Amino acid sequence: MFKLKLFKKFITTIVTASMCVGFMGQTVNATENTIIKPAMTDEILAESAIVMDIDTGTVLYEKNADVQQHPASITKILTALIALENGKLDEEVTFSQQAVGKNESSASAHIARDVGEKMSLKDCMYAMMLVSANECADAIAEHIGGSIDNFVEMMNKRAKELGCTNSHFVCSNGLTDENHYVSARDMALIAAKAYQNPEFRKIIGTKKYTIKPTNIHPEPTYLLNQHDMYHPYRTSKYLYKYCKGGKTGYTDIAKNTLVTYAEKDGMRLVAVVLKDTVSYSKYKDTTAMFEYGFNNYKHFSADGIINLKSNKKIKKLYKGKNLKDLSLESGYVTLPNNTDTSKVSYDIKKVKRLQGSAKVGILTLKNGDEVLGTTNILNKPELKREQARIKAEKEAKAARAKRVKVFKTVFWIIVIVGAAVVVGLYVIQKKNNLKRRRRKRRRRKK
Repeated sequence: MFKLKLFKKFITTIVTASMCVGFMGQTVNATENTIIKPAMTDEILAESAIVMDIDTGTVLYEKNADVQQHPASITKILTALIALENGKLDEEVTFSQQAVGKNESSASAHIARDVGEKMSLKDCMYAMMLVSANECADAIAEHIGGSIDNFVEMMNKRAKELGCTNSHFVCSNGLTDENHYVSARDMALIAAKAYQNPEFRKIIGTKKYTIKPTNIHPEPTYLLNQHDMYHPYRTSKYLYKYCKGGKTGYTDIAKNTLVTYAEKDGMRLVAVVLKDTVSYSKYKDTTAMFEYGFNNYKHFSADGIINLKSNKKIKKLYKGKNLKDLSLESGYVTLPNNTDTSKVSYDIKKVKRLQGSAKVGILTLKNGDEVLGTTNILNKPELKREQARIKAEKEAKAARAKRVKVFKTVFWIIVIVGAAVVVGLYVIQKKNNLKRRRRKRRRRKK
């Protein structure tokens, strides 16, 4: 009997212990009021890394995410974002001596453009993002900003607007400079914003692209996507079926850097690795983070956690407002699979609405003191006005650009016609002078 009791106790202990172990280190919720976040068991070799939900901004895993590192060519994601926000893909870009000269060495990635060569902004973007062409990044910067220095100011301003706090940019292409740095968290914020642009997604999701002959190059230029998780440029070993593209980077100081996008079951993730020193480990690190995120997190309806139209705290904070006008920026939040949403606590912070902004508050979801995720509270009518304003500004900018183009065209037509008239008058005058001299010579002979 004693042995039988011991055996039952042993079996019970084994079963209980086995129930406490989950996939990739995830543990079952031991206490009713506790949300256990899954653990990342894979060893991430990169010095800094992060994986973030693009649509909710929730960080699923991070390692030294606020340490400043050299980004190398993943800098070009910010260059692409600013170009798409401020230019049109059919605009003509002319390569300057500065853009070509400092990027023509074999140590700099390029597609051998020449001074005075003309390409569309679209072609420049594909060359920059697919094969990391540095002279194209600089040509884009000069075209959009008027000069590289002005464009760099635009880069730092945009990064700050996106919430970046540990970044500073001094160039458009990512070549090494001690004052050019970014953190993994900041890079994820930049990359997430870029991915929300459909044209950006189309560019990075292109595996092959052809640049047609230009005014200088009579032959087409063929480009292949160099991200080995998306397209087997060097090897097919690291292909990842959920990958949607990204941007690679490398310098001797930055080592391997990588930004990658992946989508699965409605969830869109971005992963960033900085200073990966082992060859190809950037792809292993990224795959491990994606698998961890997709297997351990999912979207929960935000309305299942807080109802803006009936919540007492909302009513008190926004007294006098029509609560039907309030909405959450994201209709869902990203939480661990085992989350019991009835146990999630939350804070609501009312913010002063800035002119032109629809943001009126911040909803923060918490597990005790740990922040699980945040989303903005928006005023829907103001959001519509903001969207209409942005659309109007873009249309006004396009109209101004069209007027400038027409003015330039008319100006050059006047210049060319004027020059032709001057040359014509000069030729006529020369002919008349020649006739007069001939008549004079004939008179003398007589």
